[in-house]
Amino acid sequence: MIRKTAFATLLLATTVGTVHAGGSLPFAGMGVALNNGATNLVNATQITTTSSIATSAGVGDYSGVPSETAFTGPTLDPSNLPTGLSTFSFSDDGFTFVSNSFNNQDTVTERTANVLAVYLRGNFNGVDPSVQLTASLNDSSVSKSWTSQTPAVSRLPEPGSAVMGLTSIFGGCLIHLLRRSRRSRKANV
Repeated sequence: MIRKTAFATLLLATTVGTVHAGGSLPFAGMGVALNNGATNLVNATQITTTSSIATSAGVGDYSGVPSETAFTGPTLDPSNLPTGLSTFSFSDDGFTFVSNSFNNQDTVTERTANVLAVYLRGNFNGVDPSVQLTASLNDSSVSKSWTSQTPAVSRLPEPGSAVMGLTSIFGGCLIHLLRRSRRSRKANV
């Protein structure tokens, strides 16, 4: 009985949690600058990039993108969050990412004078990735890097993950109760 329950729990948790392979692709910005006379990342209204480059080969959904692929330089406008990021995009001859403010989730996750971290959702050649973008300012030098990742990293657990976690907890508790009941019966005999 215990083995059947454990097997059913494992099968259900595995079935609910199955997702496609996913993938990731890291980028670095080149020629990054603050516009409009900004002296730090808190008062920056635009962070421009003349070009960007894939810093390593894409994995999974991005496997067609080789290392050192040059992309256009996206401009980040953190002053209009969350809707102002809908124009954030970068591309080369065959690959394009466009932020689409998916469910209004584009947001600033950290903003100080020296660090700006942004979470974006969008479309990259038909897949729905999330992009974690970070800009850094040291003295007068500014840099920008980001990673596109699928399946999209959600800020809240997706329903399948919640069901899988609750099923695992329930299955573990059930197994514990069955073992305890069996030990109690053996002690009384």
